[in-house]
Amino acid sequence: MGDSIVQAIDFLRPMRCVVRNHHERIDGTGYPDGLAGQAIPWRRAWSRCRCYDAMTSQRAYGEA
Repeated sequence: MGDSIVQAIDFLRPMRCVVRNHHERIDGTGYPDGLAGQAIPWRRAWSRCRCYDAMTSQRAYGEA
């Protein structure tokens, strides 16, 4: 869903691969495409951002 939203917004289109693949995992067990390792766009930077966000943001299932 996020991929289709970003595709429709011109200035965000270059970030489409990051939005689409933010649940991919380094070992290939993620989704939606099952990408692994070097095939995951922005993999290191995105992974660090997600970890930081998870550690510092209040979540429905737990505290920061």
